[in-house]
Amino acid sequence: TTKAVAEQLIDKKKLTIVTNSIFLMPDLMAIGDSAVYLTGGIVYKENSVLVGDWSNDFVSHFKTKKSILGMDGVSIESGLTVADSMVPAVASIKKRMIEASSELIIVCDHSKLGRVCLTPVASCENMKYLVTDDGADPDMINELRALGVNVLIAKVKNRS
Repeated sequence: TTKAVAEQLIDKKKLTIVTNSIFLMPDLMAIGDSAVYLTGGIVYKENSVLVGDWSNDFVSHFKTKKSILGMDGVSIESGLTVADSMVPAVASIKKRMIEASSELIIVCDHSKLGRVCLTPVASCENMKYLVTDDGADPDMINELRALGVNVLIAKVKNRS
């Protein structure tokens, strides 16, 4: 999902991007006049991200307008959660990015809604926006909107 977001930024101008994603670097580098900051840290090969104390410290030096994060689970009761039990640092860097930001945008497909994963990151009230697809449960969408979350629904072209 975050790759789809990065691809949509290609025509944007004068962006400053802070990321821990090695995976997204080719897309982010293609944005003409952007400044891209890549955190240091330990390479977590399974997810192609950088994590750990150095990553967390690096992010804490910024105050961003928006954080756009993918999430493994979004639940009214349990909030925003990540699934990876092997690397708690994945949750830690997401928490730091949320703390550094004025506005939190969560992007995830409908299968993540209502799902509770192992490690909590933040409450749903921290989200300004949730971007998901048109397969999302309308009741869940209404509950999130009742919490003050702006929910944006993307149309999926070829759902199989």
